[in-house]
Amino acid sequence: MGKNWTSITWKKASEIPSLKNASHKMDIFPEKVSPNDVVQGGLGDCWFLTAISALAEYPERIKKLFLNDKHQTNSANIYGIKICKNGIWENVIVDDWLPIRYNQPVFSKSNGKFVWVPIIEKAYAKAHGSYKAIESGNIDEAMRDLTGAPSFSIKISEKSEDDLWRIIKRCDEKKFVLSCSVHTTEEKSELYEKEYGIMTAHAYTLI
Repeated sequence: MGKNWTSITWKKASEIPSLKNASHKMDIFPEKVSPNDVVQGGLGDCWFLTAISALAEYPERIKKLFLNDKHQTNSANIYGIKICKNGIWENVIVDDWLPIRYNQPVFSKSNGKFVWVPIIEKAYAKAHGSYKAIESGNIDEAMRDLTGAPSFSIKISEKSEDDLWRIIKRCDEKKFVLSCSVHTTEEKSELYEKEYGIMTAHAYTLI
């Protein structure tokens, strides 16, 4: 990962106070799943988190990945997540132990008192061998792994603005899951961030 993770420890999500609701219980999902649920942590897996954030525009597509009861955690704090790896759906079983620092999840976390985001990230890391293995990747790969459906990408430099807009509009009308990533030269990186508020070498959800 190119970083020092020696200060990271592991703790059960069910024992992290910030993840418990007003009843001192832990929910898998909020009342309504939203793309805004997803918060990136110290792992460079924005490509994967962008995919689950985009998928969360259609909450049932996220919920159907979980084999558990759709709201409450179980007494064993064990989760089953469906991942379509190499075109074959697999059930990935994980517990709720999360890497933490200062009593907070150090990788992804949910924007609220629920745990679907770090749990699905942990399952995806397990399916690929480790958290380190998912530190970089392509959004379309994550989309295939989460939906089992084909995906495609477009280079905007090869399309006119009118053509690009027609493609995006058509895909949105068909309820396709949409995202984008930004790649440019080092010289233009500062311009993109300053003028447009867009970070290069980063991924974004289109909703």
